[in-house]
Amino acid sequence: MERLTRKSDSGMIWFIDYEHKNPIDKEPCEMDYRNNRLAIEKLAEYEDLEEQCIKENSWCLRILLYKWKEFINDIQELYKYRKLEEQGKLLKLPCKLGDTTFWISDEDEDGNKIPTVREGNPIVGIAIQKDGLYILTDGDTEYEKVGIRWAFLSREEAEAVLKKL
Repeated sequence: MERLTRKSDSGMIWFIDYEHKNPIDKEPCEMDYRNNRLAIEKLAEYEDLEEQCIKENSWCLRILLYKWKEFINDIQELYKYRKLEEQGKLLKLPCKLGDTTFWISDEDEDGNKIPTVREGNPIVGIAIQKDGLYILTDGDTEYEKVGIRWAFLSREEAEAVLKKL
């Protein structure tokens, strides 16, 4: 089944007229009775297919129809995210609420004055400032900037900073 329509980048929908040697695009207002008949027949085919799915109780066709609608919804959602990304409004965070944090303690677990990486509390808040990412952990009252002594998102990150101290 060949397409009867083409959607331009600007969102305009064109009717493709295959009557000519080289198919041409027509605006809907330029469609003649033959073009209208083709469009209506094609629409009827889609509607017949949906009816057939329902009448025959064909689980395969129903799943296909359901998945197609789900796919279209996913594409529309992806388009929204792409637009947000183009506008600079979409952020990918390096952590999520509930992730474990790590911090550098002045003492090891035995109380010796040996700086050590320790596991912190889970993240309960995330803030973004011009100078970086800040997190609030369970039990704390102030946000801490990620990547300094009190706020690391991985043990490896904290250990790398500890080696530099």
